[in-house]
Amino acid sequence: MKERIAEKRFFDTDDASERYVAGRAFFHPLAVARLKSALGLSTLSDGLDVGCGTGLSTVAILAMVRNVIGIDPSRAMISRATQHENVSYQQGTAEQLAFEDGSFDIVSMCQVFHWIEPDLALPEISRVLRAAGYLVVYDNYFLGRSTDEGGFEDWFRQIFLERFPTPGRGPPTAGQDDLARFGFQPVYEDSSLNEISFTQPQLVNYFLSMSNVIARTAGSASVREARSWLLSETDQFFHKQRSIRIFHRCPTMVARRGARAGIRASPSADTYVRSRTFRSASNLI
Repeated sequence: MKERIAEKRFFDTDDASERYVAGRAFFHPLAVARLKSALGLSTLSDGLDVGCGTGLSTVAILAMVRNVIGIDPSRAMISRATQHENVSYQQGTAEQLAFEDGSFDIVSMCQVFHWIEPDLALPEISRVLRAAGYLVVYDNYFLGRSTDEGGFEDWFRQIFLERFPTPGRGPPTAGQDDLARFGFQPVYEDSSLNEISFTQPQLVNYFLSMSNVIARTAGSASVREARSWLLSETDQFFHKQRSIRIFHRCPTMVARRGARAGIRASPSADTYVRSRTFRSASNLI
């Protein structure tokens, strides 16, 4: 637990939030649209987005709710969050939600579950959800595999991850036993593949926003060194084309508070979803 808390503090800086704005891809509408269609959801009233970062996931779930609150422990992230008339932001954590019981129809967690403490967060989420409310956990893992450059995956795994190893994390999603202990029943699981197209500057900015790199590049000199190294290393992949497509995997889990077992799509076979051009927080709207 202490290790994960220490890792999360790397995100609570102006530098980290600036990197998020410049580097994070806006894949979230693709995941949300797929989820809404699969569940057959009509528009819900109130949503909570936990670990919202700079607000990409928060704005995206407006496709499912009329109003949404995004919370994040990082004041720096909140200060740069994307604004919308139906969105508000607060500083806060999954483990201590500052809301009354039964405040929300849906709680979403995108690319954040591995940073929380499930034994503390899940009862809090259950408390603030209304009866039969939804918990949605999803991610979009960078697989390091490109359809345009066959050597990219070897470089990513052997060179990049050697220099910038993945920091310590918790489980990627909630297990069935943990969900059951806190009154949740899984109703939907899915895993889909998608491709995101990056130019070289976009790819470098994305790498700089990864926890692998943020955790090891505190300070402007370290960031400049990392950017220079990444530009030099990735130059080989952009000699023949302006951009390259890189596979991502989007696993999704939905549970309902107090619900009985429902639909469960098999996560063992990935469904391919159409390619998507990179969009960052800076060109979101």
